[in-house]
Amino acid sequence: MLVRAALAASLIGFALSAAAAERVAAPGKPNPCAKHGPGFGELAGTTTCVRVGGHVRTELDAGSSRARGSERSRLNAEARTILDARTDTDGGPLRGVVQVRGRRGEPSL
Repeated sequence: MLVRAALAASLIGFALSAAAAERVAAPGKPNPCAKHGPGFGELAGTTTCVRVGGHVRTELDAGSSRARGSERSRLNAEARTILDARTDTDGGPLRGVVQVRGRRGEPSL
């Protein structure tokens, strides 16, 4: 269940970042979020800059048809979503990071 939630969050995050990438600043207008690094976009109506990222990794171990019980095959999956938000305040810069991770199974080494 946790993997499904993390996967859904990853997909939503990628959709939001893709939508933000489509709203590229006008050629004459400088990007106010460029000072925070690549991938940051301005949150509409605010001075907050956000970056959404993550990854999904899957692994399948397949065994022999003569293997016993659950040793035949194994599916492992991991999903991670990261939201990084930054804004300038009167007291200085403020940064918030939220990371969600979900895992199913144990990865082989």
